Amino acid sequence: MRSVIFICIGTVLPACNNNPAPDFEKEKKAILLPEVRRRDYHFIKNARALVKMFSNDFLSVNEGLIEKHLGGKILEKLTVYFKGVEFVKWAYNEERIVRFSDDGSTAYVAVDKMVIVKLPGKIGGTTLDNTKFAWLTVYKKKNANGRWTVSLLPISKKK
Repeated sequence: MRSVIFICIGTVLPACNNNPAPDFEKEKKAILLPEVRRRDYHFIKNARALVKMFSNDFLSVNEGLIEKHLGGKILEKLTVYFKGVEFVKWAYNEERIVRFSDDGSTAYVAVDKMVIVKLPGKIGGTTLDNTKFAWLTVYKKKNANGRWTVSLLPISKKK
């Protein structure tokens, strides 16, 4: 009798799983939309909208530094950055690579892009700066609203 109970429990419990398998094609589209928005926010210099995309535990890895961005520090840093730069071009050199964790709660987007910006010149005027980026954005899905937030942003660049 015990073996019959275990067999019944073993077949019934998996059917009680309320978490259906993620629709990865749908999630891929949902992930690529914030990627486009991030680009747009750079061009229109909207630091506030950009920061709203970050998770509460957002980390960046850039130029040999790991930074925890807490409170308004990231907003202040981006606002200062946007005041001194004008984006000219942001082009993807290859198709973006999107991968998901098995449960669909985490994703990453690998990007190979070229960015050209205008910077203030040393004696006035402006100079163009061309930078090739290898960029990896790690996203976490917020269960409460299904929205993806940026949790980790490691950046590698080559002038």
